[in-house]
Amino acid sequence: MFLLVTVFQHAARRPSKERMAEMTAALKKFVERKKLLALGLTVLLLSLAAADVLSFAFEVFQQSIRGSLSSLPPPAAFYSEVLR
Repeated sequence: MFLLVTVFQHAARRPSKERMAEMTAALKKFVERKKLLALGLTVLLLSLAAADVLSFAFEVFQQSIRGSLSSLPPPAAFYSEVLR
C-alpha cells in the first residue's frame, strides 16, 4: 500500500529539493522500514495466493483424472461451512 501511494505521489509531482532536505535521518529510516514491511507482506500474500491457486488446480486435475468434474461439491456446501 505504501508503495502504491509513493508511486502515485511520484507520478503526480516530483518532490522539491527543499522538501527532500527537510527529511531527517529518522524519517528516512522509518520510510525504508515501512517499504521493507510492505514488500515483505506483498511476498507473503502473493505466496499464499499462489499456494491456494495451486491447491485448486491440483483438485481440478485430480477430479479430471477420476473422470467427471460433476463430483465437485456445489458452492452451497462452501457457504454452509463458512457461515455456520
